[in-house]
Amino acid sequence: MEPSRRWVFLVLGRGVRLVATLGFVGVDADTLFWVRALQVMLLLFVVPFVFATGEPRTALVSCSIRPGGRSSTR
Repeated sequence: MEPSRRWVFLVLGRGVRLVATLGFVGVDADTLFWVRALQVMLLLFVVPFVFATGEPRTALVSCSIRPGGRSSTR
């Protein structure tokens, strides 16, 4: 994968994370339920997807299981 694509998805993922935590979503999450639900969806689904899109091989390797039944991260 070309490095420019990695940087685009890295910046996009961090941007979405910043909006979800420091933007209007982060500010109004305690007041409005739909904003809190939007914040949860962004942080649980959108941000990891964008980061994994930028590094698909690394994401797959870190989630894979070795033949011994243990995760490859340990």
